[in-house]
Amino acid sequence: PLEVQVPHGLMELRCTVHPGERHAFVGVFANPFFAKTGAGGEFRFDGVPAGAITLAATRDGRTVDATRAVQVTGRGVASADLVVPAL
Repeated sequence: PLEVQVPHGLMELRCTVHPGERHAFVGVFANPFFAKTGAGGEFRFDGVPAGAITLAATRDGRTVDATRAVQVTGRGVASADLVVPAL
């Protein structure tokens, strides 16, 4: 097992056998909420507590491309459009 102590954020892993070809990003956050978008760009979080939250989207694992403030209701429901600019 690999154990690395990092502050919250994104950490890039690179393959030394295939430099420039293989890499991954590992997200370390102080909450359990994350999502990968579907083919149409939709995403969903379950179990989000009520209150104000900020959604953030990244494409390359380092740069936050878009953010949106969202108010989650007492029923755990919210909707938001998060537009990520084209490259």
